[in-house]
Amino acid sequence: MMSKKILGILLLLMAAMSTMDFAIHRWIIYPQFINMERAQAEKDMARCVAALNAEIGTLDAFVHDWADWDDTYRFVTEKNKAFIDSNLGLQTFIDNRLNLFAIYDLSGNKVWSKGVDLTTGEPLNISPISLEALPVSHPLINHTNADKPVHGVFLTDKGPLLIASRKIHTSEHLGPAKGFLVMGRFLDEKLNKQLAARIQVDYQLWELTSENLPLKDREAAQRISSQSPVYIHEESSFLAVYTIIADISGNDALLIRANISREFSARGLVALRYAIVSDAIITVIIITVLFFLLQRAVVHPLSLLTKQAGVLEENGDFSIERFGDRKDEIGVLYREFERMVRRLQKTHQGLRKKIDELRRSQEILSSYHSKLRQLSSKLLLVEEDERRRIAIDLHDRIGQSLTVSKMWLDALSARPMENETAIKIKNISKLLEKTITDTRLLTFELSPPILYEFGLVAALEWLSEKFSREHRLQIRLYSKVDTLPMDTHIRVLLFQATRELLFNIVKHAHAKIVKIHVEREGLDVKIAIEDDGVGFDTPPATPAAGKDPGFGIFSIKERLQ
Repeated sequence: MMSKKILGILLLLMAAMSTMDFAIHRWIIYPQFINMERAQAEKDMARCVAALNAEIGTLDAFVHDWADWDDTYRFVTEKNKAFIDSNLGLQTFIDNRLNLFAIYDLSGNKVWSKGVDLTTGEPLNISPISLEALPVSHPLINHTNADKPVHGVFLTDKGPLLIASRKIHTSEHLGPAKGFLVMGRFLDEKLNKQLAARIQVDYQLWELTSENLPLKDREAAQRISSQSPVYIHEESSFLAVYTIIADISGNDALLIRANISREFSARGLVALRYAIVSDAIITVIIITVLFFLLQRAVVHPLSLLTKQAGVLEENGDFSIERFGDRKDEIGVLYREFERMVRRLQKTHQGLRKKIDELRRSQEILSSYHSKLRQLSSKLLLVEEDERRRIAIDLHDRIGQSLTVSKMWLDALSARPMENETAIKIKNISKLLEKTITDTRLLTFELSPPILYEFGLVAALEWLSEKFSREHRLQIRLYSKVDTLPMDTHIRVLLFQATRELLFNIVKHAHAKIVKIHVEREGLDVKIAIEDDGVGFDTPPATPAAGKDPGFGIFSIKERLQ
C-alpha cells in the first residue's frame, strides 16, 4: 500500500514537474523565439525599405552628378544639339535603367524631356508627369529648400516610379540655378526581383489605390498607422509583414508585404519538443531512481515492521527479524518497535497468568454456582414436599379432628340444656367452623391439592380466581390445552413462578387487568403473563452500585434454569 502511495506521489510530482516544464517552455521560452522572429521580421522589412531608399538614393546621386555639370548648365541656356546627341541617346537610358529624363527651366517649361520603355526602346508617355511643361507648384520643381532635393516614389499610370529632381548648377555648384533635372526609374517586377535577391527577402509591392490589391492585404494596410508603422500577420509557415511607403508629397502610396519564413518559431518548436522529451526522460529516470531508493531505504523496512506487527497480532509471535543496525529514523523506529514488542511480551505473559488464574477462579465459581443452583432446587423441592406433608397433616389429622369435634359439639347442642350453656356451645361451634375454614385455606396456601389432583391448568384457574377476589384484579386465563401432563416437580415450579409474578404485579405494577397465556410448543410449555401496569426496565446484567434489584425475577430465572 505504501509503495503505491509513494509511486502515486512520485507520479504526481513527475506530472507537476512536466507540466511546469512545459509551461515554462511554452509560455516563457517559446514566446522569446516568437519575439525574436517578429523582431527579425521587422528587421527584414526595414531592409526592404532600406533597399528601396538606397535605390532612390543611387538615382538621386546620379541626378546630382548630371545637375551639377557645366555641360548641362550650358545646355539649358544654349540647347545645343551636340549635348543631346552625345549624352541623351537611348543607350544612356538603357545603361542607367532610366525610364524618364526631363529638363525644365525655372518656369516649368520643357527644355528637353523623354520617356522610354526599356523593353522595346520606344518613347513612353508617363502620366501625370507632363513632358512639355510642369506647373511651378508641381512637387518635382517646387523646391522649398534650394539645397534639399526632391526624390522618392511617384505614382503613374504605368506603375510606381522612383524619381529624383534637382536644380541645375555649374560643376562647382555655383551660379544661379538655370532649371530642374528630373530622372525616373520604374519600380517594376524586374527591379523588385533584383532588390529582393540583393537583400534575400521575398517581398511584393502594390499601389494602395490598385484594384488588384488583395482583400486581406487591404485589411492589413488599414491596421498600419504612424504609431504602428509595421503590421505583422501570422500564417502557419510564414509571417506576412506589411508597411506603407509614402510618395514625394508625403501621401501613402505603396504597400509592401514581405513573406518571412518562420524559421525561428519552427526551431523554437523543435527545441521545445526536444526539451520536453529530454526533460520527461530525465524526470522518469529520476523518479524511477527515487522510487527504488525509497523502496529500499524506507518502504521495505516499514513493510517488514508492518508484517511483524501483523504476525504479532494474528499469532502472538514476539520474534523480531533484524534488518541491520541503522542510525537513521528508520533504525530508531525499529529499535522503539523492538522495545515495545518486548514490553508487550512481558505484559502478555503477565496477562496470560492472570487469565489462567481468572479462568480457574471462574471454573470454581461456576462449580459453586452449579452446586448452589442444585442445592436451591433441592431445597425448593424439599420445601414443597414439606409444605405438602404439612398440608396433608393439616387436612387429614387436624382438619378431621376439628370436623369430628364440631359434629360431636353439634350433637351435644341438640340436647336440652341451660341457655347459657347452649350459647357457649354455639359460640364454640362457630369458632370450630372458622378454624376448619382457616385450616382448609392454610392447606391450599401451603400446597394446593388441586395442583396434584387436577393438574397445572386447573391450579392456575384457582390461582387466578383467588388473586382476582383478594386483590380486585381482572385476571383472564387463556389456555389452548386442557391438561399438561408433566413431572410433578416441573408442575410445582411453574405454579410457584406464576404465583411469584402475580405477587410482583400486585406489589409494583398497579395494574387492573392481567392476562395469562398457557401454550404448548412441542415438548415445551410456555406461560406468558402481561398486564396494563406501569411496567419496568429489563434489569442490567450487573446491577449498579448501591441499588438492590430484588430477588423475585432473579429467583424465578435461577429456578427455571
